[in-house]
Amino acid sequence: MRLFLFFYSVLLIFPHFQCENSGEVVDTHFWLYNKDHTHIDDYEVMHFDGKTVSLDENTRFVASKPTKLVAHGLGGGIHIDQIFNAAYAEAGYDYNVIGIDWREMQGDGYKAILDLAGNYSARFLKGMVEDYELQLNDVHAIGFSYGTHVIGKSQTFLLNQLYYKKRVETYVFILINLLFKKVNNDSFIKNCLTSFM
Repeated sequence: MRLFLFFYSVLLIFPHFQCENSGEVVDTHFWLYNKDHTHIDDYEVMHFDGKTVSLDENTRFVASKPTKLVAHGLGGGIHIDQIFNAAYAEAGYDYNVIGIDWREMQGDGYKAILDLAGNYSARFLKGMVEDYELQLNDVHAIGFSYGTHVIGKSQTFLLNQLYYKKRVETYVFILINLLFKKVNNDSFIKNCLTSFM
């Protein structure tokens, strides 16, 4: 049984090695709107090179405000990020509205494109957390049509990148308890595993 749990734990950990930060630059861009900038062309470009986010010196991004992360649908004919921002502003809300622009993405089929755009967006968010104090608890992600897949992929990759170390530490902790302390409490193991999934 212990040997089975060990190999099962290795199988749970292994897929996370496939989501490394490759640093490649893809045709995905990030635009920042807020309540004072609602016109379709009145956005701040949030520069990202695959590893590092750089914002303008007088950036409109305010870490203490809630953030809406918005991904357009297939083709990007509708600027849903700007539409949401204008609606929020009209209702009196002041959010950081970050549009994920993946209109120019090219690849081997839509699954590959959506995976790339999601991975790139996750690395962008990780950079915003590390360098600009973005609070993930204050981020509300919205996907329009195929943009929901970009949002879903970004959340999957983001969880793998930010919480990977914690998962490994949990698996090691459980294995040590199973192998050396002979813990036979199934609820203990179940609680440990589900708290980090």
